[in-house]
Amino acid sequence: MKTLTAFLLASGLAILNALSVSAQEQTPTIPQTGFPMPTMVTCDTSEKMVDVIYNKYGEQPLATGKGSIFSGNGQLLVGTMTYWINAETRTFSLTITNGEIMCLVLMGNEFEPAPIPGKNL
Repeated sequence: MKTLTAFLLASGLAILNALSVSAQEQTPTIPQTGFPMPTMVTCDTSEKMVDVIYNKYGEQPLATGKGSIFSGNGQLLVGTMTYWINAETRTFSLTITNGEIMCLVLMGNEFEPAPIPGKNL
């Protein structure tokens, strides 16, 4: 009888452990402090990048400010961010430059003014 009780107890614990491990594997955890997402940006001389953005795509500077971006090795790069738009084609670009090198951080289309939450304009 002791052997049967010990066997049932051990079997029950093994099943509970397997269910616990299985449940943990099915529930991924999401970091609460953010996480790095490697991305690629295109960089060239500021002169060449402006030529493509301004002359080829017809985008003009809309806003500028001081900005920063992390490089692939984790180094913080600081420079001037510029938001470019073409109101006719509704394309846009966001660049960062140190004055010599300019990087295209993102680009897109269907540019339009953002609605104010809770307001009908």
